[in-house]
Amino acid sequence: MLTATEIARIQKFTARMAPDTAEAIQKFFELTKPGCNETAYDVMSTAHSHNKKVSEHTIHNYAKYKIVNINGTIPDAIKSAIKKAVADSLLIMPTPQAPAPKPETLTFN
Repeated sequence: MLTATEIARIQKFTARMAPDTAEAIQKFFELTKPGCNETAYDVMSTAHSHNKKVSEHTIHNYAKYKIVNINGTIPDAIKSAIKKAVADSLLIMPTPQAPAPKPETLTFN
C-alpha cells in the first residue's frame, strides 16, 4: 500500500499524462512498492532498450494493468513515463546482479 506522501508524488508526476497512462503508472508504482522483483526489472530494462519485449511471465503479470501489451511490447507512453520516473529517482532500477558462485566452486587458500 502506498503512503499518502507517495500517492501525492505519483499524482503530481502523472498529472499531465493521459488517464490510462497515469492509471497504469500508478499501478506499476503500487506493484513495485515492496521492492523490485524480476518482472518489474524486466519492464524497466525493456523500457530503456530498443525493440525488446518483456518475458511471457512479465506479460502474464502486467498486461492486465495495461503496463505491457499482450505481445510483450510496452506502449510508448508507458515507456516514456518509466524512463522519466527512473530519471527523476521515483523508481530505482537496480542493475542485474551476477549469480553468486556455488559453494563447490569456491577455493580457499
